Amino acid sequence: MNRFFILSIFALALAIPSLSNATTVFSNFGPSFGYDLSNGNYAGNDLVGDTALGQADTFTPGGNFQLSQIQIALSCYAVVSAPAPPAGTNGECLSSFTVALTADNGSDAPGALLESFTVAGTSLGVFGNNNAPITLTSLLTPALVSGTQYWLTVVAPSNDSVIWNLNNTGDGSDQAISQDGGATWYAPYGTPGAYEIDGTPSGAPEPGTVLLLEIGRA
Repeated sequence: MNRFFILSIFALALAIPSLSNATTVFSNFGPSFGYDLSNGNYAGNDLVGDTALGQADTFTPGGNFQLSQIQIALSCYAVVSAPAPPAGTNGECLSSFTVALTADNGSDAPGALLESFTVAGTSLGVFGNNNAPITLTSLLTPALVSGTQYWLTVVAPSNDSVIWNLNNTGDGSDQAISQDGGATWYAPYGTPGAYEIDGTPSGAPEPGTVLLLEIGRA
């Protein structure tokens, strides 16, 4: 094989490490990322007196994976335009909030933090619309072990009204609620929100590695 051609292919392989063979670890979205537009679980302020709410849902991988990304159906009760009224008066989402992946604490509730993501409340669409899921890309790529229960949590500031839209596929996995900003959790509690967990199967070679192996066979 021509040496220049080999070097060119090698350079190409080094240039595409971001390509992934990620697969769906868990999803309770309907077709085309469908979810319940009219119902959801509040994080933050539920507008009826609770102001430090957190929501959490469970999933259990059927294989061993490294987390690659999370897609989650989140909305805001009311999206306001500038000049905005004081936070918390109309269910708007003016602050950042946290989505996190955690282990189970051994008692069917969220436990040790594995990775957290900060989301701008102003990035959310208004509740009731068919908003695109929020995509969160993992930087830590924590391991997801087959048969082990994990939790996805959403905790928002007390003045904001973030809504985790419910799934519309009949998923009834354990769901938990916190009334103190995620310090303590009550589970099982209600209906899970809509989300998807994507991961790379553990032990799978990177695309660039596969390409180099194929070159070696040529």
